Amino acid sequence: MLEFKTENIRNIALIGHGDSGKTTLTEGMLFTAKESKRFGSVDAGTTVSDYNADEIERKISINTSVLHCTWNNNKINILDTPGYMDFTGEVIGALHAVELGALVVNAVSGIEVGTEIVWGYCEKDNLPRIIIINKLNKEHAGFQKTLDLLKKQFSNKAICVQFAANEGITFDSIIDVLSMKMFKFSKDKSGKKNTWKKGILPMKNS
Repeated sequence: MLEFKTENIRNIALIGHGDSGKTTLTEGMLFTAKESKRFGSVDAGTTVSDYNADEIERKISINTSVLHCTWNNNKINILDTPGYMDFTGEVIGALHAVELGALVVNAVSGIEVGTEIVWGYCEKDNLPRIIIINKLNKEHAGFQKTLDLLKKQFSNKAICVQFAANEGITFDSIIDVLSMKMFKFSKDKSGKKNTWKKGILPMKNS
């Protein structure tokens, strides 16, 4: 078993409204970090996070699941929290155990009641947070529209570090502002990607 120094351990909670895609995002993180050998599905009841019978049957998270992966020699503890307000106590408990709240927002439906509630929890505890605009592969997904709403309602200090190159049903590419690279991912859920550096980015429809 690997041992990590305290400074190499990160604790984050995935928070947000129900159906924003937190559990699927967790699956992607575990799969990309090679902690899991398959990309589980909520619909198929094969996710690592939603494992009990009620969660599988209802296709929603009921309890906070604690998972972990290793990335760049750091251990990342991931708390996947429920999104529906019937289980809000699970979210509050999780936020007391982490140093970062990762707010997941649906790019189609945008800011919802649950989004505002969990943001308020983070504000109350002065908890640092990042925002993940999710479900960019859905029809009518709007990255810029969602980002503008988030800045208007929550914080105009929010800085975009990655943005979608082609949101919607053809979504497969993001641009990382910090590295000035575009990453184009395979749609077969293998996690494979091609990278283009600054100055040689392909055209949007290439």
